[in-house]
Amino acid sequence: MPRIEPTRTVRTQPSPHPNAHVALPRIYPPLPNVDRILVVLARGGMGDLLLATPVFDALKGCYPVANVDVLVRSGAVEMVAHHPALHDTLVVGEGELDRRDGFARWLQNVRDRQYDLSLVLWSCFSEAWLCWRAGIPGRVGQSARLTYSWTYTRRVAVRSEHGDTSSHWVECLLDYARAAGADLSNPAPRLYLDNASRKSATSFLSSRDCTTGYVVLHVGRGTQLSRDRIPIAPFSAMADRLATTFG
Repeated sequence: MPRIEPTRTVRTQPSPHPNAHVALPRIYPPLPNVDRILVVLARGGMGDLLLATPVFDALKGCYPVANVDVLVRSGAVEMVAHHPALHDTLVVGEGELDRRDGFARWLQNVRDRQYDLSLVLWSCFSEAWLCWRAGIPGRVGQSARLTYSWTYTRRVAVRSEHGDTSSHWVECLLDYARAAGADLSNPAPRLYLDNASRKSATSFLSSRDCTTGYVVLHVGRGTQLSRDRIPIAPFSAMADRLATTFG
């Protein structure tokens, strides 16, 4: 098991950007003897999961011999199922961690896997409690949450909660990896597809004459949308502006 330093919050330095008060956090040295890592992102939308993919690359680069697993909700598993940095994808049902029986099953599952390090990228009480009760020695998660931040051994201040309006969300998520001693230069979200999915996507785009370049506008995360709530005109104007800007 790795030697874990005392619980602490990852402190940051002021940013020169006039609207940003939180910059890159201190990067801790890697933890010793880390063989199994669990990344927890069982909430949020598919966009959050896609933007978290550089975290997997950073962890694998820092801990090359460790197995990196991810815990995701069932509706988003295909987003990461083929990521080369991941060893295993654990799929949790919607709301399963919030039910007593579901939590008990996952607690035993995580305990049996004997993780050395966990990173909770979208914190809620259930996920924080799961990693703590499972006895994972190194636990990275969000600070400033009264009911569960104390369960983390390294706490990360979320930039957007401290006045940062300029950092990309990829960088905000990478702060969790930095707290675990890992970082990544020039991070970029990546989606890896199997051959069948790639052929299906190619066929779909070809049928709509999108073979060279295209932009995807994602206006919702599975919620029921209507023209009254999400009018078409602003998104059409946005698409036209993107097309003009990027050709």
